[in-house]
Amino acid sequence: MIHFKKDICRDFHNATQYEWIEANGIGGYASSTIIGANTRRYHGLLVAATHPPGGRVLLLSKVEETVTIDGNKYELSCNQYPNAIYPDGNLYLKEFRLTPFPKFIYEIKGVTIEKTVMMVHGSNTTIVSYNVFAGPQEVFLHIRPLVNFREYHGLTLYEEHLRCDCDIYEGAIKLSSHSNFPPLFLYHNAASFTEAKYYYKNMEYQEEAYRGFDCHEMLYNPGYFAYNVEDGDNCVFVASTDSYEEIDTMELMQAEISRRSRLLREVGLDNSALDPLIIAADTFVCDGPRKGTKVITAGYHWFGMWGRDALVALPGLTLATKRFEDARAVLSTMAMYASEGMMPNRLSEDRNDPEYNSVDASLWFFYAVHKYLEYTGDYAFVERELLSVLTGILHHYTVGTRFNIREEPDGLIAFANSDISITWMDVRVEGKPLIQRQGKVVEVNALWYNALKIMAAIAEKLNMGKEADLYNKRAEKTKRSFQKAFWNEEGGCLYDWVDGKQKDATFRPNQILAVSLPYSVLPKTLEKQILGKVDAELLTPFGLRTLSPGDSRYQGVYRGGVETRDNAYHQGSVWAWLIGAYVDAFVKVHGATPETRETCEKIFMCFIEHLRQAGLGTIAEIFDGNPPYHPRGCVSQAWSVGEVLRIYCEKLLGKRQESRQEESGGQQSTKRF
Repeated sequence: MIHFKKDICRDFHNATQYEWIEANGIGGYASSTIIGANTRRYHGLLVAATHPPGGRVLLLSKVEETVTIDGNKYELSCNQYPNAIYPDGNLYLKEFRLTPFPKFIYEIKGVTIEKTVMMVHGSNTTIVSYNVFAGPQEVFLHIRPLVNFREYHGLTLYEEHLRCDCDIYEGAIKLSSHSNFPPLFLYHNAASFTEAKYYYKNMEYQEEAYRGFDCHEMLYNPGYFAYNVEDGDNCVFVASTDSYEEIDTMELMQAEISRRSRLLREVGLDNSALDPLIIAADTFVCDGPRKGTKVITAGYHWFGMWGRDALVALPGLTLATKRFEDARAVLSTMAMYASEGMMPNRLSEDRNDPEYNSVDASLWFFYAVHKYLEYTGDYAFVERELLSVLTGILHHYTVGTRFNIREEPDGLIAFANSDISITWMDVRVEGKPLIQRQGKVVEVNALWYNALKIMAAIAEKLNMGKEADLYNKRAEKTKRSFQKAFWNEEGGCLYDWVDGKQKDATFRPNQILAVSLPYSVLPKTLEKQILGKVDAELLTPFGLRTLSPGDSRYQGVYRGGVETRDNAYHQGSVWAWLIGAYVDAFVKVHGATPETRETCEKIFMCFIEHLRQAGLGTIAEIFDGNPPYHPRGCVSQAWSVGEVLRIYCEKLLGKRQESRQEESGGQQSTKRF
């Protein structure tokens, strides 16, 4: 169980390094630190998805609680202001528990207060429940909601942006913003609500300051709810965009416990250490923009639906967890957005409009379909709903599509130099790509070869023998050209990209995909050389560095202002999702032996230990390239979680047959981390 005792909770600086996230399955979430002090602009008790899975707006930042015991007042809340922490309610916090929902246990003068936060699945509704064990003392609880009305990337600086009308009903109040935001309903079982308008100014968010952003904002308190408490009472406070005639919070909480228990039970893993990761996987699978559709959101707190991330994450999030219906729905939704042979790079936050600026997302679609078939054998679904999309992608990539993406006469995919980054190394500084990759890119062409081979296998299974032969012939041509174009004899590895006479010998992790993907584009001897070099220069306990430390451009720590961090993003930072490709490559090269299994177990245990850091129960987006490999970026990333789940299930449990894995009795690598 992930929990923290008072020695951590009562240390403000230490405690604020741990964050929790509750998600609602439609793109909304609640999140803060283990002491309830918000340290990011993205923290809040109700971040609602107004256009699922996007349109996120912050409506309820937090609540301030005052408990009165025998006439003495105690503040439970905790906030940071410039040069001040006030109040310091974390000093009364005895324990924080993550499961089944975030729970804060306060102990004051013999009174115990257990505060629990939960989101209702499928609804922009957050329940905050207080169980009070008071004994003979006279106890009162006052709750003051601190509301906001803003897009979740922003900050509120002026009172006029918080103005709203307050309608008071029995058991509820309704706050209607003067701006274009949905109304906020606050339900309660308090004895009374007293309207008393007040502005909290200069709230400070330390993580925003650390990341080089503006870090102060104003919040609005419309009044307070007063609860008369007797021993064993349950005080309830609910924030929602939905209008309820009545709301049974106990029933809703029990329903969510049952839903999560079912998820764990259906996966059937006899390892409770994995439970938080399975629940984390659930937070990324969201309802799509249209009824019946599903998408995978890329990461919390600030990413929406990204096509590449979704397709890489899909096997671990949905297939390894036996959520096959969700996998089908995500694939169908992605297929729905296909345009000119391209999958969307992302859906816009405000209107869910697709943006087509990724060269590889369409090729990752083939990989996701391949994994789906490995787990399910459901060729009928692929033939019925995906076949035309798959053939359309190959057609458009052959004749040419956006960004002049096209197949060259040698069978390799190329694209033109552009001010728009279209590979996954997509950071731009001052509007221009920080890492200029052009022409023929290594992982794109490894994916292209696999797309042709996967299409050939599907065609053969569907009795399309002539088409299967054609795709196989094209794949062989691509394979020959790939080895000729990309092998760097001097470096003993692959070039990152080639464009005419230009050959980029920068040693990056992209080439690991040429080894790890289901169909090998390289002979075993070259795969082994690449893996050995990756072991020596890129491998860390949490993934692969994006640049060799021997490169003069290497930046081993991801910190500082926006430009400084952007420069480190793909110039040394470790990406956790690449651990999946590394493990696939490692097992492929060295064979499924007791020794390789032991290595996989060591890798997996590093991530299990990480579940108690940063984003609790989940896996961060990136890590520093230098020890101690501090987690950075998003605290919860879909493809990080998905790939760790996948390699555990496939390599340690053998939950699906490695039908295309090449067995090898080669010498085992001795270098680890």
